[in-house]
Amino acid sequence: APFLNHQDILETIDSIQDGSAPWQCLETQVEDNLLPNAPEWQKASYQVWYRDPDTVIANILSNPEFADDFDPAPYVHIGKDGKCWWSDMMSGNFAYRQSTAIYDNPDMGGANVLGAMYCPIILGADKTTVSVSTGHVEYHPLYLSIGNLHNSARRGHCNGVVPIGFLAIPKADRKYDSDSKFRMFKKQLYHSSIAAILSSLKPVMTMPAIRLCPDGYFRRIIYDLASFIADYPEQVYLAGVVQGWCCRCTSHLSDLETLGEPCTWEWVDTLFEHYQGADVLWDNYSIDDGIVPFTHHFPCGDIHAMLTADLLHQVIKGCFKDMLVEWCISYLTITHGKARMEEIMDEVDRRCISLVPSFPGLRQFPNGCRFKQWTGDDSKALMKVFILAISEFIPDEMTKCLSSFLDFCYLARRNDFTTDTIIDLQKSIHSFNKHREIFRLTLVRQDFSIPRMHSMLHYPSHIIDFGSPNGICSSITESRHITAVKKPWRRSNRYNALSQMLLTNQRLDKLAALRSLLVGRGLMPSLQAPLPDQISAENWYDSHTIIPPICHILFPICC
Repeated sequence: APFLNHQDILETIDSIQDGSAPWQCLETQVEDNLLPNAPEWQKASYQVWYRDPDTVIANILSNPEFADDFDPAPYVHIGKDGKCWWSDMMSGNFAYRQSTAIYDNPDMGGANVLGAMYCPIILGADKTTVSVSTGHVEYHPLYLSIGNLHNSARRGHCNGVVPIGFLAIPKADRKYDSDSKFRMFKKQLYHSSIAAILSSLKPVMTMPAIRLCPDGYFRRIIYDLASFIADYPEQVYLAGVVQGWCCRCTSHLSDLETLGEPCTWEWVDTLFEHYQGADVLWDNYSIDDGIVPFTHHFPCGDIHAMLTADLLHQVIKGCFKDMLVEWCISYLTITHGKARMEEIMDEVDRRCISLVPSFPGLRQFPNGCRFKQWTGDDSKALMKVFILAISEFIPDEMTKCLSSFLDFCYLARRNDFTTDTIIDLQKSIHSFNKHREIFRLTLVRQDFSIPRMHSMLHYPSHIIDFGSPNGICSSITESRHITAVKKPWRRSNRYNALSQMLLTNQRLDKLAALRSLLVGRGLMPSLQAPLPDQISAENWYDSHTIIPPICHILFPICC
């Protein structure tokens, strides 16, 4: 046998140098001047485990398996019909704008970055629970990827998205749940932890470093904070805004049915100068003046611009399941009473079983649509049959509203977008906003100032800036939870599980990196079949058409 025992196997894995990114620990310091009766959460010291993100990015870039799923430069893709296409992040306007801004601004690099490869950094964070029955064990992992990778590589089950940290989760007694000091402490710890983890990237944001790329070439690269994948509660933490407001624009809490001006850190700084310490920041501008976002510590990062579209929690589970489905049920209750509503919903459940044919892509619901915990796949499957099942019991205008929303949803979930697709997306938003008034007329809703529904207005500009939302969706981090958190936790003995989980992640990354190296050298077969092109070849030129960064294509947003 090649190995003596399991310990010999583990020692062999630990000796692998490829993909190595050792875990390190940060520990907070307790203030010296605390009062004796200070709460326990102030007296506690918190540990933050992390990897050097610069090393992690170097490992991603040196992975030869990404050679065919890698863009070394921003580009504008124009088809033979003269229309623009957006798909991966490097095809979006954001990469062009940032590349130009970094070169034009001496404080962000200036002439030092001439000829360097732009490397946009994608971050993601989301709490996840691994055990409810045995103590509600939860973790808060921080993930990293780069925008040079194609969306297919980021969504695929490979090391395109890597955990780089486990953030601390402060706990306190129930009496502190609404305590403003505890709330502020948690947010400050959150931002300072992320800033400390990413500190090794700061020098390479203004002075290029040489890195090996997937195609085998060495390039000078420059880092930039580009995107942060997060659901709405996480976005509130990140942007330092008040719950219920938009994290990307200046729309007022009471008027989220329209699109406001883009929110920028310069605008927030101006408000700080005039109103810091006054309630007007909280009440009128949704700004938590005690929070300094982690991007403030880096030369080229704006947290408001980094918060991108989230298909899973904003659209698929948010607008559809949590709103439209529930609103239809509320309409039935208001119109027919609770008893009749339950009879109708039983009939809807029956139709979701008996009327759905056994056909690829369609799913039957043996227990109806009464899930205790919905997944994204549950919502996607119900979308396909819900209108058919319930249309008989709701007004035509309500059916049109559902239909318009599904048009938007299926368009937004595409892998590739053209100028025509963007226009169709705007039309579907306009149609949805028009037909949803039926819920106001039937007294189901008084208004539609809901952040997740408001986010639909931002999708056209998100796509033009960052490409397809599929590549920066929280479903990526949700699926990564399984391999980076949940499975390693199950392999642990539950005692000091985090240290065992970190070691498991490190070993898995080393094995994956070694396999990629051996596959690249032809010594092992690849486990993955090559992916087909997402866009028909007749719509592509022989190569990407590179257009100077001065070309920015924008569209008006339909409201």
